[in-house]
Amino acid sequence: MKNIRFNRHIVFSLLFLMVSIVFISTCKKLEKVPAVTTSDIFVTDTAVIAHGTVVDIGEGNTTAHGFCWAKTATPTISDSKISLGAASQTGAYQSEITGLEPSTIYYLRAYISTPDETKYGEVKSFTTPVFLPSVTTTPISSITPSTASSGGTVTDNGGATVTARGVCWSTSQNPTTANSTTFDGTGTGSFTISITGLSAGITYYVRAYATNSAGTSYGNQVNFATLDDDTPCDGITSFNYGGQTYGTVEIGYQCWMAENLNIGTMINSTEGGQLQTDNALIEKYCYNNNSASCDTYGGLYEWNEMMQYNPSDADNPGTTQGICPQGWHLPIDVEWTALSDYLGGESVAGGKMKETTQWIMPNIGATNESGFTALPGGYRLNFDGSFIAPLDYCAFWSATENSSTNAWMRDLFNESAGVGRYDDGKTNGFSVRCFKDD
Repeated sequence: MKNIRFNRHIVFSLLFLMVSIVFISTCKKLEKVPAVTTSDIFVTDTAVIAHGTVVDIGEGNTTAHGFCWAKTATPTISDSKISLGAASQTGAYQSEITGLEPSTIYYLRAYISTPDETKYGEVKSFTTPVFLPSVTTTPISSITPSTASSGGTVTDNGGATVTARGVCWSTSQNPTTANSTTFDGTGTGSFTISITGLSAGITYYVRAYATNSAGTSYGNQVNFATLDDDTPCDGITSFNYGGQTYGTVEIGYQCWMAENLNIGTMINSTEGGQLQTDNALIEKYCYNNNSASCDTYGGLYEWNEMMQYNPSDADNPGTTQGICPQGWHLPIDVEWTALSDYLGGESVAGGKMKETTQWIMPNIGATNESGFTALPGGYRLNFDGSFIAPLDYCAFWSATENSSTNAWMRDLFNESAGVGRYDDGKTNGFSVRCFKDD
């Protein structure tokens, strides 16, 4: 009897287990599982447009859906992906995919995720096209009446060999290879070009270019004016402006004022804020709020005051008069560069520009052989209205902006023979030199 009862117990247990398995299996069959399919993929010159369809959102507890892709044949969400968030309904969706490498095979599929699992659509493959190369243009330097130096840097070949690179230029904006052009080899990297055969006193526009099998791309446009080939100062050795006499100095093909500009009404510098304003007056700071400092070192001007609140015309260099006298203009960045290039380059030009007796020692490299006679006039710091660096430093504005808040400037320091080129805040007070019009 015990064996019979034991056997019955085993039988009942087995029957219960079988019923449980059938019940669980039936429940699984009734549970809705999310599903997606991968549809068409469209490849353009700049992006890939992927299409997918949410076939089923399962129990409605999806956490994300989108696309994943990789260079391997079975991409997952551990690879690159775009998530469009939880899927609330079935239907088609699409995404734009950018930042892909050119001329490369990729594999992509749609996906949909719940807290417990991720389901994928079919895998599709596509090949990205060859893109245009990426190239930047080097600022102009070494300007003469008939030549200048430029160049560029090819930073990306676009997925194919760069078969030609160089610069193109014209007297009209946005030059192309249909205009005057140089050739400087192939491949990526930096290159320098000498532009020759230019006419004196003319504004030119320059762009670097790079060519691959997808076509030709161009770098940023830069412009410059060639120097006049006559006597730069036209025989003018001095002139009067605002009741003060200014000397002139010829340096290479350029004519500069031989001293800092000192025009306008002195206003005291106080802590914080911009004090020079657009009020139809020319206002200046004098070092330590002492008018005698302006007599010696010239005035200190905020950039906008110097410009008389007219933004620099980047397409027409050398046309901004600002606070300069008639027939003179505020020097732009490339005119300062031409000065330092003529004097042997930034590393030594400062010494050839510095006056020899009024700087504190060591006045490294100071010879003033250029006749520029740069004095250590210091500057006004807008942050707290203080005056900085008496007798060991001077700074000069250019009329060239680098941003809405900063402009390019040059500075000289007693402990260096060089010329510094920086972009600095427009509300600082720097010295001004004027440059004779052509």
